[in-house]
Amino acid sequence: MYLFTIMLLTFILPLIIVLAGIKKNNVPYAVILQSALVLGFLLVMLFGFAWATGEPLGALILKEIDLTVKTIVETPNLLKIAGLQGIGKVEAANLLTEAYAVAINMIPSTMICWGLIFSYFDYKLISNNMKKRGKEVLMLPDFSDFSLPRRAIYGCLLIYVLSWMVVGLKIVSEDAMLLNVQAIIEFVFAVQGFAVVIYTTKQKKMNKILRWAIYIMLFVSPFGRKFLALFGFFDLLVGIRQKLENK
Repeated sequence: MYLFTIMLLTFILPLIIVLAGIKKNNVPYAVILQSALVLGFLLVMLFGFAWATGEPLGALILKEIDLTVKTIVETPNLLKIAGLQGIGKVEAANLLTEAYAVAINMIPSTMICWGLIFSYFDYKLISNNMKKRGKEVLMLPDFSDFSLPRRAIYGCLLIYVLSWMVVGLKIVSEDAMLLNVQAIIEFVFAVQGFAVVIYTTKQKKMNKILRWAIYIMLFVSPFGRKFLALFGFFDLLVGIRQKLENK
């Protein structure tokens, strides 16, 4: 129940908030940020509700996926797909449970990151559709022009402080909190870095197929995402795009 609720919220809520924001003519990126904040708030409420029942949310979700683990262990083809062929059922079940436990711990950051992605594309699709119908709507600026405010660095520090407060209340474990905070911050700066890469490749008039190959390679690989995050942080400090424009 909890896992399905989280997945439903991640998909449906951005659509509702974005649609409402567009109708109010709110600033596009402010609407997207609001969507992520509401998702985060509801997730905290969900964690709090589960905590109030006497059991952490992660433990409740892990119970929900026990059936999935048992199904995989009992199905040779699924074990092969999971790369666990030839391993004993008990060991395979333990490995799957551990893997799911790590994934469950990452639910908060995963939900917020996917919420941001869904919100961006929801805004783009809805605003384009409304514009085609002749309605006045604020359009998203070109993604290559996207930039975080420099005070985002202070915002990251604030997130760290708040995360330690949550750890102190023992709502989530310290390891889970640090993993989620790191993932969110890395994602945000990676988006900034991705915008810089898109801007740079367009400025250099790089072949479109080659550009997309670079984009996919950077975002799909863990090393690529870390590079984008560092690149985005560096751009926030020195303004790479502004320097390119001044040349």
